[in-house]
Amino acid sequence: MHIVLAPGEKGLSPFIHSFKRNSSRDIKNILDRSGKRTRAAVYDNFPNRSRGSFTPAVGNDFPGWQNGFHDEIIMDSRQRNNTIQYVTYNATHHHLVTTTDHWPWSSLHYQDLLDPMEIWFT
Repeated sequence: MHIVLAPGEKGLSPFIHSFKRNSSRDIKNILDRSGKRTRAAVYDNFPNRSRGSFTPAVGNDFPGWQNGFHDEIIMDSRQRNNTIQYVTYNATHHHLVTTTDHWPWSSLHYQDLLDPMEIWFT
């Protein structure tokens, strides 16, 4: 998972801890409720999103998150833009889908849920 964020006053570690705990619980609830323990079952709970050419691997239980995380402080607009490009095109770069529109978990499908980004001047 790749995410670009400003962690706020409490800092990055508490945010990541909370995110992993809450998302793990939510994913496991979706999988248990569906009776299917696949990524497709998680995706099926978002019916208004286009699946495109994405074909989920069947039979993969959600194993949970890896320990720790890697972070990088973004210092300027150029670095921020490069990072957003990297995150946006990561699934196509690794040949998981043919276009960014086909990756169901991309923030491109959830623009209405994103906070506006601060404009930086260099």
